[in-house]
Amino acid sequence: MRERIKQYKFGFCWQGFAAFALVMLPNILWAVIPPQNDVLTAGISPIPVVDVLENVFRVLVFAALIFVVRKPPVASRKIWLWTAAACLVCYYALWILYFGGNVAFLVLLGMAVFPSMVFVATALWRRNGIAFLCACGSGALHLVHICFTFG
Repeated sequence: MRERIKQYKFGFCWQGFAAFALVMLPNILWAVIPPQNDVLTAGISPIPVVDVLENVFRVLVFAALIFVVRKPPVASRKIWLWTAAACLVCYYALWILYFGGNVAFLVLLGMAVFPSMVFVATALWRRNGIAFLCACGSGALHLVHICFTFG
């Protein structure tokens, strides 16, 4: 275990920052210009501990993607880059549906799945096991939140 942790160092990963920034773009638009039928603002989980854990894991995944890097850098597989890009396109398409008034459960579920998959794929692309574990935890908690709140 200790040997695996030694494979990482604190630094700056611009790819992780780009993934974070691209996923946050529709959220920024949502905060500035909320849609008329905005169910997400009332989306407080009936299980408060889920909200807390989800937010903790969200911070951890962002920190791990942006500030934890492999040493030395290792070759990455482009399939994960393309997977992240495809998930991002799906995520944007769901936001377009949401802004258009579609608040169906499957749209909301997809809005939880696809950004999580962007982070998982980015972590795999950058071969960042720490970010991968954080992204899986964050994604799972995000799904639980959506299912319990809107399901």
